[in-house]
Amino acid sequence: MTPACTEPDPLDHVEDVAAAWLELAQLQAQQGRWEEALRAAHVGARVMAGQNRRLAWPALEELLHEAAVALEPPAPAPAQPGAGLPTSDPPAGQGPACLHVLTEALEAGGHSAMAWRWIRHDTVHPVQHAAVLSHDAPIPEALAEAVHARGGCVHRPPPGSGFVQQARWLRALASALAQRVVLHVDVADVVAAAAFGVPGGPAVMLVNHAAHLCATGVRSADIVLNCRGSWLEQTWTTLHRGVRRHATVPIPLEEAEASSEIALPVRAATREALGLGPGQVVTLTLGAHFKFSPVDGLDFVATWERILAAQPQAVLVAAGFVPDARWRAAAARCAGRIVLPGVVPRAQVACLHAAADLYAEGFAFGTTTALLEAGLAGLPAVLPPRPSAPPLATDGLAVDGLLPQAADTPAYERLVLALLGDAPARRSLGTRLQQSIRTHHTGAGWQQHLQVAIARLPNRHAPLAGRPPLPTPLADHHRWSTHAQAWTAGPGACIDRSLLHAVSLGQGGQLGAWLTPGLRASCQRHAALRRGQAIPLPVLRALAWPGLGWATLAQRSPAGADRVLRALSFFTRAGLLRRLGLRGARALGRAEAPRGAYDDYRHTAGTHSTHPTPRWSLPPAPRASRS
Repeated sequence: MTPACTEPDPLDHVEDVAAAWLELAQLQAQQGRWEEALRAAHVGARVMAGQNRRLAWPALEELLHEAAVALEPPAPAPAQPGAGLPTSDPPAGQGPACLHVLTEALEAGGHSAMAWRWIRHDTVHPVQHAAVLSHDAPIPEALAEAVHARGGCVHRPPPGSGFVQQARWLRALASALAQRVVLHVDVADVVAAAAFGVPGGPAVMLVNHAAHLCATGVRSADIVLNCRGSWLEQTWTTLHRGVRRHATVPIPLEEAEASSEIALPVRAATREALGLGPGQVVTLTLGAHFKFSPVDGLDFVATWERILAAQPQAVLVAAGFVPDARWRAAAARCAGRIVLPGVVPRAQVACLHAAADLYAEGFAFGTTTALLEAGLAGLPAVLPPRPSAPPLATDGLAVDGLLPQAADTPAYERLVLALLGDAPARRSLGTRLQQSIRTHHTGAGWQQHLQVAIARLPNRHAPLAGRPPLPTPLADHHRWSTHAQAWTAGPGACIDRSLLHAVSLGQGGQLGAWLTPGLRASCQRHAALRRGQAIPLPVLRALAWPGLGWATLAQRSPAGADRVLRALSFFTRAGLLRRLGLRGARALGRAEAPRGAYDDYRHTAGTHSTHPTPRWSLPPAPRASRS
C-alpha cells in the first residue's frame, strides 16, 4: 500500500540551512581558519535557535570542542576593565571569586537583572566580576554598581576583537581571576563554548535561561543550571538537551524595602500619576511588545477588552513596551481603562506593583521574571489560558500547584472576573504566592539552591560528555513554531535571515561554499514554503557565481552587501505592491516601522512611551533590599 503524500516539515528546512553553515564551518576548521569557522558556526547556531525541535546540536558542540583544543592557552594577562568602570584590583584575602559572563547586558528585561542580582546575593564567592562580550551598548549602572560593591570589575574584550581573540581573552581572564564561572550567555554564543571547551581552569556553570530553545555550549559546562525547576524544564534539560549534570538555581529576586507606612503613599501617588481612580481595580501586565502578539486563537488585547467591558471598575495597566496602533486603538475603545505607561525604568516597576491589585501574565508568550517580581511584591497572579502552556507560560518551583491555568479563553475570563470581584480571594492568593516565591527566590532559600549546585561541581573545570539528545514531542515543537511565527518571518525566510547575519559577521563572501548541493536540494524540496517568502534559489545561485563580484562586495563593504540582500528580499517576495505602499506610509509617518523582539529593552534610556498621551511622572521607587 502506497503511503499518503505529506507536506515536508518546515523545520527540516531550518535544519538544512543550519547544517549548510556547519558544513562551511567544518571546511574552514579543516583549513585552520578558526575565526571564519566560528563565525559560520555562530550563524548556524542562530538558525537553530529559532526552533525547539532539537534543543542541542551535537555536531556543533563537537566543532566548538575542536576549536577550544585548537586555541593555544595564552599567558594569563591582566584584566581589561571597561572604560569608566572600577579598575582597582580586588582586595587580597577576600576568598574565592566568581566571574559572570554575559553576551550583552541590557537595562531592561529579566536576563541581565538575574546576573546583577546573583552578584549582589551570592555569599559563597566574596568577590564578583563580570565580563560583557558585546561593545554595542553601555554597561547598565545596576551591573556596574553590583560588581564594584563586591570588590570586582566589569571587563570587556579588546575593541574590534573577533571570536577567536575573545575566546582566548575570556579563557585567560577566567584563569587569572576566578575560582568559578557563571555563563549567562546567548543561546547562539560560540565564544564561551570555545573558551571553556577543554578541561582545566575554573569550574563553569551554564545558566539555562532559555530551556525551550536550541542552545550552544552544553558540552563546555560542568553543570547546567535550570532557572524554573519545573518538571518540564528538567525533562527537556536531561532528555532533549542530553545534560548529565544539572541543578536548579532559581531566578534571584529582591524585595522592596518600603514599609507599610510608605507603601500606601506610593500606591496613591502612582495611581494619581496614571490617572486611576480610588475605586478602580487595577490589573498590571509587563513584557516585551512581541509577547502580546495574537496567535493560535489567543489574543491578550481582545480578551482584556471583553473583561473590561464586563467589569466597569476594572483597569488594565500594560507596561514594558512602546504601544503600537493595536494597543492604542484598544485603549481608545475602552475609554482610557487600558493605561499604557510605555517602557518604565526598572527602578520604578515597584511603583506599578504598589498601584496594582492583580498581575496578569501576558500571552501568547509570558514573562516569568515579571510575574515572579509582581508576586514577591504581594500581588496575586493569573497564568495565561492554554494552549499558552509552559514553556510559553510560567511554571516552576514557586508557582506549580499554586497558580491554576484556565483550560481556554472563556474559562480564563471567568477566573479573572472572579478575582477582580473578590478582594479577600486576591489577598489570600497574593499572600500564598509571595511566601512561595520568597522560599525559593530570595534569602536563605535561594542560597541553599546555589550551594547545592556548587557542591556538585568538580574542583577544576572537567565538563562531562552529554547524552544523545532526543527531539522534543511533536505537539510541543509545532506549538512553539506556530507561536514564534507571530513575531518572526517563519521558516520560509530562514535563508534570508541567516545571510544577513553572515554579512554582518563578514561571512557574506562565503556564499558559494555555503550554498551546498544539499541546501539547494532542500530549497527545491521546500519550494512551496519558500515561495514568496525568501530570495529565490536562482538569484542565490547567481550571487554565488564567481564572476558576479558578490564575494568582493561582501568583503569590502558589508554595509553595501547588506543593502543588496535587503533589496533582493524586498523585491522578490510576494506582496510587493502592498509592501511598497506600507513603506510609503512609514515615510509619511502614517505607519509604524518594524522593530526587533527586544528593541524596547535595548533602547529604554529611562524613557516612557512615545505615544501621544500625557507623560507621567512616577513617584520615587522604593529601594530594593540587598541583604
